[in-house]
Amino acid sequence: MLYKLHQTRHEITLEQIIELGSDLATFDQKGYIIEGDKVVHPVTNELIPIQDILGEIRNVRNARKEIIAKRKNLNDQLRIVRKKKVKPTASQ
Repeated sequence: MLYKLHQTRHEITLEQIIELGSDLATFDQKGYIIEGDKVVHPVTNELIPIQDILGEIRNVRNARKEIIAKRKNLNDQLRIVRKKKVKPTASQ
């Protein structure tokens, strides 16, 4: 089954990121692991409160490494995404 990510109108909350998120990426190409209300950089072990980088987050993934929230640019809201089933075409 093929899926396509569909961005919803609902902005993700800090509480949802803490509860559902496993890791996140920022627009400056840094990845962080979510640990409670903080994130840890896996190489430098830098510990940052999520609240401090909330405006820089590009996407959030869950424990199954599925994107659960994303934003297209820094000016957008960080929105929840859903998977939509895509009907296969003749070329797929």
